Amino acid sequence: RMTKAFYTNLTALSLMALLVGMFLIYNTETFLVLQRRQMIARLRAIGVTRQQIFAAVITESACLGLIGAILGVAIGTLLAKTLITHVSTTLSDLYYQSASQDITVAPQIVVLGLSIGIVSTIVAGLIPARNAARANPASYAAVASTIERKTIRFPILGIVLAAVCFVGAVVALTVSNAIVAGFVAIALCLLGFAALCPITIVATIGLFGRHWNRRDKVLLIEKTGLRTVGLGLGRASTATAALMIATAAGIGIGIMVASFRVSVAAWLEDALRADFYVSRSFSVIESNLRTVSAQQRKTLDDIPGVANTSSVFRLKAPALINGEPHKIRLSAFDLTQKAQQGFRFLEQQKDVWSRWEQHSVVIVTEPFAYHHRLRIGDTITMKTESTMQPFTVVGIYVDYASEQGGVAMSRTQFDSLWS
Repeated sequence: RMTKAFYTNLTALSLMALLVGMFLIYNTETFLVLQRRQMIARLRAIGVTRQQIFAAVITESACLGLIGAILGVAIGTLLAKTLITHVSTTLSDLYYQSASQDITVAPQIVVLGLSIGIVSTIVAGLIPARNAARANPASYAAVASTIERKTIRFPILGIVLAAVCFVGAVVALTVSNAIVAGFVAIALCLLGFAALCPITIVATIGLFGRHWNRRDKVLLIEKTGLRTVGLGLGRASTATAALMIATAAGIGIGIMVASFRVSVAAWLEDALRADFYVSRSFSVIESNLRTVSAQQRKTLDDIPGVANTSSVFRLKAPALINGEPHKIRLSAFDLTQKAQQGFRFLEQQKDVWSRWEQHSVVIVTEPFAYHHRLRIGDTITMKTESTMQPFTVVGIYVDYASEQGGVAMSRTQFDSLWS
């Protein structure tokens, strides 16, 4: 599951990098076509067909894509060999001893990388190639190209496209809480904001233009800059969209990593309040057989200097949640008042701890509540040794020990229902 999560994140980041790259490729191809518009006009005037112009631009895109893909695969392999040492060290420290720190690049990976590089470059170059082929010599001989002006004529199209993307993102998140739905929503949001770039640039140009028109002295470079951006809106908006996506990705990943580190650090500071922890087994499956006995608990209590002790017993328990059967991670806590302070609640009913011992109530972790769509007041039915017992959820607390989360009840309640 851990390596699957790595692959999922790497796939998402790779697709985002590919999206940014395609924006930049489109911008580059558009610039190359505009830079040679007079040459294309002369070729069209002497009889070169639209199909030949289109084929020439696409062929150039494919050649550039091949060069870029070869460089990308080579640099990617070099980076992988450099970074594998750090990744394997982390795995060795936290999980298991990594046997090797070498990488083997499979031939199909190289072929896939080259194919994606070439195909994405060709796809990104289709619109510039089409515009180059369809434009007539008179429009290409003009100072401002038709390619540039089309963007200004259809601001409504950009607004509609952005609205469709944003609605699609909301629908994706509403329909499912799976990670794929989250990635789809992010991609739609990025495309939506990219569609708004031309309109935003035009609005900004108009705003600055009105501001500078009211000034007595306006430098020529200011007017020239505004005019240039307006004429080159196709290139400017594409470059702005690419820069926006890349910047958003950097900020988003930074916030994600920082928030995770801060959240886990704060959780550990709250949860780990004891000076020592004793366990017969770290495995939930084996915990039924290898527990700290009552006599061992008394021995620990009698050690000079020990102020108080708390305990937890964990096992897998069958349960019904929203009518569906599950095997849940159940923790039975015997807590002192000081140990209770280690629970940081996101949501809770009043008098949680006073109801903790006497009533059939449980508290659940944040990941558990998220995966099972549970709220305060919902019911979890667990199979005890004699009957199916309902328990009311009275609190949702922070816990990152398990990605699936778990359920916690008092040891008193547990002992009354299980032997």
